[in-house]
Amino acid sequence: MSFSLELDLRSRFCLFSLQNAQHIHGPFLVVVPLSTLSNWAKEFRKWLPEMNIIVYVGTRASREVCQQYEFYNNKNVGRPIKFNALLTTYEVVLKDKAVLSKIKWCYLMVDEAHRLTNSEAQLYTTLSEFSTKNKLLITGTPLQNSVEELWALLHFLDPDKFRSKDDFVQNYKNLGSFNENELANLHTELRPHILRRVIKDVEKSLPPKIERILRVEMSPLQKQYYKWILERNFHDLNKGVRGNQVSLLNIVVELKKCCNHPFLFESADHGYGGDSRTNDSSKLERIILSSGKLLILDKLLVRLHDTKHRVLIFSQMVRMLDILAEYMSHRGFQFQRLDGSTKAELCQQVMDHFNAPGSDDFCFLLSTRAGGLGINLAIIDTVIIFDSDWNPQNDLQVSLK
Repeated sequence: MSFSLELDLRSRFCLFSLQNAQHIHGPFLVVVPLSTLSNWAKEFRKWLPEMNIIVYVGTRASREVCQQYEFYNNKNVGRPIKFNALLTTYEVVLKDKAVLSKIKWCYLMVDEAHRLTNSEAQLYTTLSEFSTKNKLLITGTPLQNSVEELWALLHFLDPDKFRSKDDFVQNYKNLGSFNENELANLHTELRPHILRRVIKDVEKSLPPKIERILRVEMSPLQKQYYKWILERNFHDLNKGVRGNQVSLLNIVVELKKCCNHPFLFESADHGYGGDSRTNDSSKLERIILSSGKLLILDKLLVRLHDTKHRVLIFSQMVRMLDILAEYMSHRGFQFQRLDGSTKAELCQQVMDHFNAPGSDDFCFLLSTRAGGLGINLAIIDTVIIFDSDWNPQNDLQVSLK
């Protein structure tokens, strides 16, 4: 079972445009992740420049100043709220719920709404207590085989209609076995509440997606490490390693690391780059030839670079991004990189640099877990998933961003 609501930024503001046309001026509460806050503010300025938007973040003192001077308009008795829309984050909502809950909101909009799949979570209970005429949840993340999570979202939207979780679960407990009657009944219940839009329906000018799966042989070094892992050969796996020794607590993860690149094991990379006489060309050759994946990737990237493509490479492993970044530097390819440790203010700078007209950046390195949060790289024409996620839906989602 998989349900999702996928909207581009332009579609997100159709609601506000409609409300503006009907002379409904708010107030609207828009709750978003901190990583996407700047994108939302930019889209507000682009599509709704006439609306009074407050970006409500910052320190406690700055938020109190905002409350004092930007929230209420004492000069207009008929319309005490001064702003049209308040744009804020989950964290600020929890901190200032006493203030924000006093306002009667015309619309509550929550981006990345899969954060509300737990009906007992603090954010869920807090937002449920707000006075709102209408609610809109936006998410591109599907629900995976969990009727309880689906009920939580529906209960948040319409608590009167979807009052009992036990009754809802009982009615649709056999969905996993593809019960056609239950599935048809569920679709009937969902139809008034869900608008599903995919990229191909929103943007007609996009070329069709072509997916190719390339299967490659491991290098001799990878095969050796693969064998050592299966044999639990700690002696050879940790040869020359003083700290961070391989523990083999999770064999599958270690095998996946081996399939990506043997340099993810410190013993394989022992002494690499330590010799000052080692030149860049020999370092590059060793990085490439040590991994079957990187060997084929190198051939692809050289061709894509020569033909002026713009490439996005995903990996689950941040240390794999380190190896790819070193490869890019030795190969002379201009690149940008984002992972979970990148600060929010730097993320936008990196994306702006890559998307800038005339940018020399050829490749963008991105960790899979950071791929769904405010990343806008529309200039990309080729996506390479270096190592697949355990959940194939995650690969699909990040490739559509």
